[in-house]
Amino acid sequence: ITTRLVGSEMCIRDRKYADNSWQDIPDGFNRYLGALMRHLVAYTKGERYDKEGFMHLAAVCWNAIALLYYDKHNKGLIEWKSQEKE
Repeated sequence: ITTRLVGSEMCIRDRKYADNSWQDIPDGFNRYLGALMRHLVAYTKGERYDKEGFMHLAAVCWNAIALLYYDKHNKGLIEWKSQEKE
């Protein structure tokens, strides 16, 4: 069920943008980090859904996946050392 919720979050949000455009947006890591934090704070304040009807915690998971992608492709906050990537 959890992966289905996160997957539906990704698919629905993808309809708003070109295919895979989320992978290369300007300042993407920081933008996804900000979105993750906003959704997490909203949830902790008692909101389960955002104004578009998406679950805040599913959005937190999606944004964490985006952060992982950016980090893996050396677009995160910490530069990869050559021996770490292998």
